Amino acid sequence: MMRRYSLIAGLALSLSACSEDAAEAGGTFASDTGISDVNATVDAASDVIDTPDLASTNFETQDADGGLDTMGPPLALVFEENPIDSPTPVEVVLEDLNPQQKGRLTGGYANVQNCVADKDAGKAMSVDPGGFKLDLTLCAPKYTALPKDGAYTHITPPESPSIDSDAFAEVMMYHHIQRIHGFFKDGFGLTDLDYPLDALVNVQVYVALCDSWAAFGNALFTPEGSFNFGIDFDFGFEGAAIIFGQTADKDFAYEADVIAHEYTHAMIGATRLNAITVDEQGLSNLAGALNEGYADYFACTTAGDSVIGNYALNAVAGLTVCGVPISTSGNLARDLATFRSCPADLTAEVHADGEIFASALWAVRDALGADKADAVILGALVGFTQSTGFTEAAQATLAEAKSTLTQDEAAQVEKAFGDRGLLACERVIAADRVGLRGIPLTFEAGGALGDGPLGPVTPGYVQVGFTVPEGAGSVDLVLDIGGGSGDVDADAVVKAGGSAVALGPGAGGPGTVHDGVARIALRKGASNKELVLTLSGACLSAGPWAAAILNEGGGFSVRAARLELSPDGGDANTLSCP
Repeated sequence: MMRRYSLIAGLALSLSACSEDAAEAGGTFASDTGISDVNATVDAASDVIDTPDLASTNFETQDADGGLDTMGPPLALVFEENPIDSPTPVEVVLEDLNPQQKGRLTGGYANVQNCVADKDAGKAMSVDPGGFKLDLTLCAPKYTALPKDGAYTHITPPESPSIDSDAFAEVMMYHHIQRIHGFFKDGFGLTDLDYPLDALVNVQVYVALCDSWAAFGNALFTPEGSFNFGIDFDFGFEGAAIIFGQTADKDFAYEADVIAHEYTHAMIGATRLNAITVDEQGLSNLAGALNEGYADYFACTTAGDSVIGNYALNAVAGLTVCGVPISTSGNLARDLATFRSCPADLTAEVHADGEIFASALWAVRDALGADKADAVILGALVGFTQSTGFTEAAQATLAEAKSTLTQDEAAQVEKAFGDRGLLACERVIAADRVGLRGIPLTFEAGGALGDGPLGPVTPGYVQVGFTVPEGAGSVDLVLDIGGGSGDVDADAVVKAGGSAVALGPGAGGPGTVHDGVARIALRKGASNKELVLTLSGACLSAGPWAAAILNEGGGFSVRAARLELSPDGGDANTLSCP
């Protein structure tokens, strides 16, 4: 049984372009294009009235000109999916609108506002990232989607998604929140979000330095209010919210998948699956990866499509602030039908690793059909904790399948998880797969756990595996490192056989107790961009090995890893036989 220690009550989750630059850049105005989920804060900037179970029957409200209308069911136009897959808007009823809120998009389960580029009404702030002072102004949350003649059908998509104050984004947000909420509540009885969740669209920030508004090219769920990308952004809400921005050619609120993804975080991830833990293999952020995987799965299963972000996350243009590029571009959509497995596809980045588990969930859906799969998957998930990992989640889902399905159906669930290595997932990634998807491995700084059980030593999220060839007397494991390499002070515990090194807490942190052959200091390579682990001696055997890296210095990232035959093995790194 693995010992687990809670590290962080709420895990800050950030989907970026999964690039080396993102890992090294630190905070920026907008994270690399993708879906982000970070801890945050929001003040009830809205007159929210808790009115569950409101019916969409006729009611009186003010129209855009301030006069009273007697409305029928409030009709509106939305994209069923997005401008690519369903370019012609369809007519829908905006369910559960609150008749006491004067035509605002406020109802039983959503309170939607537009973040308008208004310097006078926005919140001014000065920040000092990296010693460079910046004067910023946040956009101002306002209700702009108002009915006309008792309906919202006059609100249509603008000519360009770059228009930064369109009310259509508000309408999309409200309708698709209602849709995904209905899936969870009407289909499975989940009432965790039976209140109006705050949602903000068209988020942007005015930068005085260049007298321009910087777009927020992302979407996120904020469980605690303000969110932070190196700078704390507080739009004045109290409690949870979902925040959506846009780029010059993408409005994230136009993608129903992305809305469903972020709302799923609020529904299933606010009270579970959001802790970093420590076990015998090191740090684990697999709870966060599960959070992302389930958000992807439920967004996709409700759409009946394995691809999430076909519009918002494909052909994404890079962002610039004051002419400085701050994100990458490219095709970032995720396809759950793509086979991924553990540990081959581990990256230690939660969105990418979430694809591993989501691919198994989608295989279960393919085998059982949506209705049975959704029920089994959600039936297991509601029992998860803050720190549930891949193996526990897979085993719990299999147990749910065995208790509710036929033997043959349960066998198909077992196959989906077993084929992907999820029923017993060790976090050892082969050296030649490090950075394979352009995602560097992150190693947190020593002491990142504060006064936690490991003291000044911080282990990695994954271990690095490598194979020693026959006849080798000395080998070098070479790590190409990125940001923060100047003050790296790291050791590695190594073990033959290929299975993960087991680390015990010990009085001096992990590595003082372990089942490896030796604990060896990493040294700088030919340049400051390499860390090298040299192994030699009588105990160096041919075959698979694992190295658990323990950091006591500054944080760093590893872009790639390789094994080289070493011409001379240093005596200091000679392995001592047990």
